[in-house]
Amino acid sequence: MSYNDHCFMLLRHGDRDRYLATLFAPQSKRSALAALYAFNLEIARIRDMIREPLIGEIRLKYWRDAIENDTRENDANPILQALLTTIDDYHLSKEAFVRMCDARVFDLYNDPMPDMSAFEAYCGETASIVLQLSCQILDQSSAKDAYDACGHGGVVQAIAGLLRRLPVSQSRGQFYLPTDFILALGVTSDSLLSNKATDKERKRVVDAFLSLGREHYRKFRANFSSLPKILHPAFLPLATVPTVFKKIETKSGDIFHDDISLSPLHHYWLFMKTAILGHML
Repeated sequence: MSYNDHCFMLLRHGDRDRYLATLFAPQSKRSALAALYAFNLEIARIRDMIREPLIGEIRLKYWRDAIENDTRENDANPILQALLTTIDDYHLSKEAFVRMCDARVFDLYNDPMPDMSAFEAYCGETASIVLQLSCQILDQSSAKDAYDACGHGGVVQAIAGLLRRLPVSQSRGQFYLPTDFILALGVTSDSLLSNKATDKERKRVVDAFLSLGREHYRKFRANFSSLPKILHPAFLPLATVPTVFKKIETKSGDIFHDDISLSPLHHYWLFMKTAILGHML
């Protein structure tokens, strides 16, 4: 199995949205996008694969060192091999990947997200940056025009993902919702984590955070509409967001306990529809 095939296989099983997005990209760009997305998946799921934060820190340090020092001659890691080739071929900034690793340190611990500024910075270094790098792979010259779309789009992706994973994060005492945002709603993180919050309080938090997500989605959509079509595949993972938001709205406070998911067929239909229409729903 080639390095690129390994990346595609990893995405097919671990990140269905981004796997589908690569299939709608020009064939010459698919392997590079797959390498980027496979790396993102690899560092994003570290918390799910470890018991001790120190092990996660070691894994992130491995990636930082391997990228900064280009260790591909002495390391057969297929994701690393594919990623470093992509970085070279598309003149991507190594610093961007190091920042992605740095941001993922937060995932390893149960520290509270202090405020909205910290949350938006986290979104930028874990989601927006992936969109921006995808745009650079697709078309370097027009990628600079996608900055705002990537910024808002990353926040949207993060909010949708965090709300969907609330049962998981809550079960391990981890909370990504900004403390100042929750306190302004008259609720505390402790009451939510300990299941002491009332149904009305949980609903208030979910509805407010959902409203924030939709506000960023409106801004993303406005910026996306002016982008050249060559960049559209980078943003296809956001095709499911309106549907996910509707499901979350229906569940409201129950999403602290209930899983929100879409069938593979529904995913594919939303991607196809968005790709054919050329605009976000």
